[in-house]
Amino acid sequence: MGKKGGWDYDDDYGYEDDEYDDYDEYDEYEDAYGGSKGYKAGGGAKPQPAAPSKKGGGGGGAGQAGQAGQAKQTQQVAKGNASAAKSTPTVKDKGAKSSASASASAATPVVVVAKKAATTAAAPVEVGQEVEEAPSMTSLKPEHMKEPTTKKHVSIVVMGHVDAGKSTLLGHFLYLLGSVNAQLKDKHARDADKAGKGSFGLAWLADESAEERERGVTIDVAVKHAETKERLITFLDCPGHRDFIANAIDGALQGDACVLVIDTIAFEAGFVRDGQTKEHILLARSLGLPRLIIAVNKMDAVGWGEERFEDIKSQLDPFLARVGYTGDKVVYVPVSAMEGTGMVDANSEKNKKFAYPADASWYKGGSLQSVIDGCEGEATADTLSSLPLRVSIAETFRTMGEGHVFASGRIEAGVAVPGTTILVVPQNKKAVVRSVDVAGTPVTHARSGASVDLLLGGIDYSDIGHGCFVVDPRHPPTLAMRIVCKLLIFECDAPLLSGTPVTLHSQYRSFPCHLGRLLAVLSKKAKRGVGVMRPKLLKNNSACLTEIVLNDRPIVMDMDVPRLRKFVLRKDGRTIAAGEVLKTLV
Repeated sequence: MGKKGGWDYDDDYGYEDDEYDDYDEYDEYEDAYGGSKGYKAGGGAKPQPAAPSKKGGGGGGAGQAGQAGQAKQTQQVAKGNASAAKSTPTVKDKGAKSSASASASAATPVVVVAKKAATTAAAPVEVGQEVEEAPSMTSLKPEHMKEPTTKKHVSIVVMGHVDAGKSTLLGHFLYLLGSVNAQLKDKHARDADKAGKGSFGLAWLADESAEERERGVTIDVAVKHAETKERLITFLDCPGHRDFIANAIDGALQGDACVLVIDTIAFEAGFVRDGQTKEHILLARSLGLPRLIIAVNKMDAVGWGEERFEDIKSQLDPFLARVGYTGDKVVYVPVSAMEGTGMVDANSEKNKKFAYPADASWYKGGSLQSVIDGCEGEATADTLSSLPLRVSIAETFRTMGEGHVFASGRIEAGVAVPGTTILVVPQNKKAVVRSVDVAGTPVTHARSGASVDLLLGGIDYSDIGHGCFVVDPRHPPTLAMRIVCKLLIFECDAPLLSGTPVTLHSQYRSFPCHLGRLLAVLSKKAKRGVGVMRPKLLKNNSACLTEIVLNDRPIVMDMDVPRLRKFVLRKDGRTIAAGEVLKTLV
C-alpha cells in the first residue's frame, strides 16, 4: 500500500470515506484476529457487548448504569421558577489568557435533558444526589445576561514556524478588527522599544506573559476574541517552537479551521523534515481541522513578487495533497503582518491603506478577513447540541471565594445552561454551573462549538483541572483503558512493534501508553480493505488497525462526538502517527 515516496491520506487511510468506521465492518475483522478470545489471550479485558443501535433499543449496553436502551431524540427544558440572582466572588485577573468574566449569577439548577448518545456506554460512577428540576429558559435572564449572538461562531487556530510572524499577524489583526484599542497598541509599542525589541510591539498584543516576551516565542495557547460583520471569532494562538508542541496540540483541539503563517523569506527552514511547518500541517489535518488558510507573510520583503508566492505553493501543494488538503480545503493569502496589507477588507475609507498594492495586482483572491468569514464552524452544531453535555476543560482558575472555580474550555456536545448540575470526570465530582460566559459576556446558554468560561459552584479547585470533562450526570461518558483505533503512521526512526511505548495526545492531555495487539494493515486496494492480518510490525507511511493500551489513567470517550475520537501519537519529541478511535475496551 502507499505511494512511492510518500502516502496518500485519503486513499490509504480512508479518512474521507470512513470505510472502517462502522462497527459492522470492525466485527468482520474481529473474527479473523481472535474476537473476544483473542483479547483475553492477549492479557486484556474482554470487549464489552455492543451498545444499542441508533435505530432501536436492546443490545448489550442497555443495562449499564441504568441507562435506557433507546432515549428520546428531543431536547427538553423542564419548567419551574428561577430563584433571585445573587452575586458571586470575582475571579483574579490572569492577563487575558482567558476571557473569564468577573461577575456571575446563581439560579435554580437547570437540567437540559438531551438525546442520549446511542453508542456511549455508561461509566461505572455513582451519582449520589438528584438533579433538581429546571426553570424555563425565559426565566433565566437576569439583566447582566444576554442571548447568544445570532452570528455564527468559528474558532481559528493560528500556527506557524518560529519567527514566521504568527503573533505579529494575530496582534495586528486584533487591532484592525477593533478588538484592541489604539492606546493599548501604543503602550505595547513603547514597552517593546524600552526592552530593545521594537519590532515586537504588535506581537505583544498576543504574547502577554513575561517569559514569552523575554524569549520572543509563544509558550501557552492565547485565547483572543474578535467580531466581524459575518462572524464571532475565537483565535487560538498556538506555540510554534517544538519544545511546546504539546500546547499547540491543545490549541488545535479547540479549532474549526487553521491559519498557517508562512515566512516568505525563510520558508524552506520550516519545511525541511525537522521543521515545524510539516508537523503543524499534520496536526491540523489529524485533529480534524477541515480547512487550512495559508497566510504567506512578509510579502512586502520580496516586493509582492508573484514568482516567490508561486514557488512556495509549488513546494507545499504536493505535501498538502497527500494529507488531504486539496481543492477548497486550502486557501493561500499573501499578507504583510507588520504593515497590515491584505489582512482586512479594504472597502471602507478607514481600511483603504491596507489594500493590496499595485505590485500585487496578480492576486485575485480576498483578504484574510474575507477568507475567515467564509469558514463554517457550526456545520454539525445542531446535531451535537442534541447530545448529552460534554465540555472539554482547557484551563481552570481560582476565584476569591471557596467552593467556586472558573473553568475554560470548548463545548464538544450538548448545551451549557446556568444552574445545571453537572459531573466532572474522571474525578466523578458534582458541581453546579453558576454562569456561562462567551467572549467575556454572561449568556443564557451556549451550544456545541462555543468556547466558554464556566463558573462552577460546590467544587474544590483540586477536583477539576486541565483535561477534565464537564458532563451530563445522567449520561456519563465511557472511561477506557484500552482502545481499538485506525492509525496512520508517518515517519519513524524504526518500525513500531507491539509493546512500543508512545504518548497519546488528545482532549488537552497526554496519556503514556503502548501499542497493544497489531490487528491489521489496511489498504483500500486489497480485498475487504485489509492488506495484512496480524502484522508483526508497522512501517512508515502505512495505515493500520491496532490496539492502544493506556498505562496509568483512562481516557474519556464518547463515540458520538467525532472530535473526541481524534488523537495523535508522539515519540522521542516527534509526531509519529494520527488516529481515530473505533471502539473502547474496559
